[in-house]
Amino acid sequence: VLRGGAGGDVQIAAGTVSAAGAAPANRGGTGEATSRGGAVTVARGARLDASGTGGGGTVQLGGGATARVTVAGEATARGTGAGVRGGLVAAQAKDSVLVQGGGKLDASGSAGGGTVMAGTTGLGRAQQMAATTTIERGAELRADATVSGPGGTVAVNSGARSEMRGLLSARGGPAGGDGGLVEISAMAALEIDGRADVRAPLGLSLIHISQGIV
Repeated sequence: VLRGGAGGDVQIAAGTVSAAGAAPANRGGTGEATSRGGAVTVARGARLDASGTGGGGTVQLGGGATARVTVAGEATARGTGAGVRGGLVAAQAKDSVLVQGGGKLDASGSAGGGTVMAGTTGLGRAQQMAATTTIERGAELRADATVSGPGGTVAVNSGARSEMRGLLSARGGPAGGDGGLVEISAMAALEIDGRADVRAPLGLSLIHISQGIV
């Protein structure tokens, strides 16, 4: 757990901060980086990892008391073993959430995708949201089923403006399973110049786009 004091910033500048799974369950743990009133940054080349062979754990970047979250590196909660699902990766703040080009939020799993949230605490309107949420071109948010099972959930939302120019992926497993749910939304203005991928070779899929100006 990395926490900044009032107005202080937290930066993961390089290398890997690991909350990966340990024996006997080997499920990913919880990796958290928050700041009360300041900024949280995962720099390019840095990684906060809560993956596990027994299932993905939880990565929490920011939260309701954090002003800004910027991800140029990776935050991952993958389920890497056989027959397990991805975990939760959340990037949340009051003012802005930015996933830069080359940045990645990944909650994929072999038997089903987990959940990725950018700028919001959940699906729909009744959530805490960042004022602006930006997914730059070259950024990836993934909650794929990598072998079989359903894709997970990827949500991008904001209280004022969302810009999505990257890739949001919640694919169903190539060996079977429906595609997951991708929600791209904003309470006011919405710009989309990216790609949402919920393909499922042997199943169904859903993309939800709401609010704003598309």
